[in-house]
This record gives sequence, C-alpha cells and structure tokens, in this order.
Amino acid sequence: MYPSIVKNSLSIINCIQIGDKSYLYKDLSVQCYDDAHNIYKFVAYAAIIVYGFGIPFLGLFMIYEYRNRLFVENDNDRYEGPGPLSFIFIGYREDRYFWEFVIMGRKLCVIVMSVFLQASSRYQMIMASWLIQVSLVAHIYFRPYDTITNYGQVCNSLETSSLLALAFTLNSGLVFGTKEMDFNLGLFELALVYVVVIVNILTMMYFGLQLILTSSERGTRMIKQYGYKALYDKKKRKLRFFVRYCCCCCMKKINNFLKWCKDELEISDSTYFKRVRQRRHTQLLTKRSVI
Repeated sequence: MYPSIVKNSLSIINCIQIGDKSYLYKDLSVQCYDDAHNIYKFVAYAAIIVYGFGIPFLGLFMIYEYRNRLFVENDNDRYEGPGPLSFIFIGYREDRYFWEFVIMGRKLCVIVMSVFLQASSRYQMIMASWLIQVSLVAHIYFRPYDTITNYGQVCNSLETSSLLALAFTLNSGLVFGTKEMDFNLGLFELALVYVVVIVNILTMMYFGLQLILTSSERGTRMIKQYGYKALYDKKKRKLRFFVRYCCCCCMKKINNFLKWCKDELEISDSTYFKRVRQRRHTQLLTKRSVI
C-alpha cells in the first residue's frame, strides 16, 4: 500500500511542458496548474508529507525513544518496548533496529525515479543501478539481520543474493542502451541475455531451496539425504569428482554442506559406506540364491 499511495501522489504533480502549457505526464488530457489541478496537487502534497514522510518518521521516532528497551523484558515478563511497532524491528540486530526505514527509503527512491524519470529510461536505469549498488554495499557492511540465529543468517544471505541479481541485471541493461539508440551487439548481446536469465533463475532456485528448508522438515531431510549421497555415493563418481575437485572455489561451502548433512542425519562416512556394503552384499546373496 505504501508504494502505491506514494507513487500515485507523485504522479499528480509530475507535469510535462508541451508548447506554452503543461500537462499531466500520466494523462495528457489533464492540464496542469489550473484550478482543478491545484486542488488535486494540494491533496497529493498532503499525502506525500503525511503518509510518505510523516508516518515513517513518527515510527522511527517512537522506536528511537525505546531503542535501549526494544529487546528487554521487565520483572513481570511484560514487553517494555512499543508492542504494536514490534514488526518494524523484530528480526534485525539490536543496533540495527532502524533498518526497516532504510528499506522504506530505498523504496521511496525507486518510486521517485519511476515517476520523474519516465521520459528517460536510460537515466532511470543508471540511477536505479547506483541505488542498488549502494544498497548492496550497505547491506554487506552492516549485515542488519540477526547473525546469531539461523533465520537471520538466511535473511542476510537471501537479501545479498537478491541485491546481487538486481545489480547484475540493471548493469547488464545499461549495455543494451535504449530502444531509440538501437544498439547492435551481436553475439555478445545474446550471451549476456542468457547469463542474465541464468543468474535470475539461480537466484529464484536459491530462494526456493531456502523456502523448503525453513518450511518443511520432510523436504529438509530429503535434501540432506540426496545431497550427501550425491557427494559420497560410489555409483556417482563423476558427479562427486566434478563437485569436489573441479569446483575448488566452492570447497568450503561443500564441506559446510556435508557437515550440516551429517550432523542432522547423525551418520558418519564409515557408517554410510557400511550401509552401502551391507546393501550390496544383500543384493549379491539374493542373486546367488536365485541362480
């Protein structure tokens, strides 16, 4: 609701000069700065000031007043902070309680660019690319989500992945220029399109994987079992060789993944291989008995 109200309010004051008169950019049949438009413009300014800036600043002021007691309980086990506003800071680190307003500021900047830079798509993309890059650097530096719990670590990882995909997509869009320029990049353009698609698909798959891991115990156990077998099952030597030796840059992630699987499944390498040998021995005895 916040982005829609702010965007529609800004659209009312966004006019374009055509000849000696100004018209509403979103609807050229509406002339700007006449009596009717001035009334709507007054309402739009009021909505921007009250809803676009007033309510966020009021919420920030309220939680700032309770910044030292947001995560503290008193002797009666009753919450001392502003309970109705707990959705704003829950999930963030104690010293990053204000980060939700940083995200709201980023949304506001995107809305302003989408409204006032509609006439120049290239400048619009450049400004959006700069904004996302600054947001990515700020997120990596501050790491606002809780770094102690698994939930906070997942949120930090997902936010980083999404910002990386956005930054890559926007910077790739700058290469193509605009429709008016009609750049012809040949094979490079086609390759870049495929890379952008793959990057966004991988990001969506990562989001889907985290959704399964955090919402379904059965799905989590299945991923752990199949992932462990894929790296250690002798029947899949090629996959194991590729993952363990060809992707040297991912060895740390792979080792962490294996440790996570073994800790949760409560199995070791020797136990797993012992089960495999027992199963194969049983299959061999079954074949001999049939013969």
